[in-house]
Amino acid sequence: MVVDDEVGMRELVKRCLADLSCNLTVAASGEEALALASDPLALDLLITDEMMTGIEGHELARRLRSANPSLKVLYLTGFSDHLFDAKNQLWDLEAFLDKPFSPEGLRQAVALLVVGRLTL
Repeated sequence: MVVDDEVGMRELVKRCLADLSCNLTVAASGEEALALASDPLALDLLITDEMMTGIEGHELARRLRSANPSLKVLYLTGFSDHLFDAKNQLWDLEAFLDKPFSPEGLRQAVALLVVGRLTL
């Protein structure tokens, strides 16, 4: 699942991951993501912006992981200091990637979280 309140960032993530043969659900807000995630256990990875209007990324991750503790989370943020103000440390199976990022950097971060190596 990809969640970002900026349409350009959602499109960029979709394009970067298009060749990885993954099924992406895309949401424009934390609220929409929760509505779309009718079965959180079906999610393998949450890619979320940290700073969004309404539900922020760390809160969205907390809510989805309460139903699916094995959910992997990748925070995309230009404000990592905000992320670490909100939570003292990342949980297991979480990582963050600073914006701006390269397409290859995003693919590598996803691969590391999903399969534990730099390529899928």
